[in-house]
Amino acid sequence: MTTANFFTDYQYQAQIEETQKKVAKLWEDSQKQLVDSQKQLASRWLEMVSAGTPLFDYAENTAKAISFQQDLINSTLNTQQVIANLAIETQKQIWDGYFQSTQKFTQTMSKAS
Repeated sequence: MTTANFFTDYQYQAQIEETQKKVAKLWEDSQKQLVDSQKQLASRWLEMVSAGTPLFDYAENTAKAISFQQDLINSTLNTQQVIANLAIETQKQIWDGYFQSTQKFTQTMSKAS
């Protein structure tokens, strides 16, 4: 295998495609979490309205809003962490493959000499 065809090598293409699938799945999951969070917010608000709970109970509403925001931020940060780890792992696989290919190419050239 030469360095020129490194990126077309099946093994590395498969690794890249697998990583892309993982990132797409994570993105899809994070979007679902965002939609679920929005549904929960709307549901809580409707419960308060239908139950006759005063909408302007500042302390309770603030505590609920902070809790909701914290859950949303934690979920977002976890998703970002997984995506960053996948990106790093992908880069590692690419560089490992590159160096393996280069070493094979060098060995082939030295045997041909």
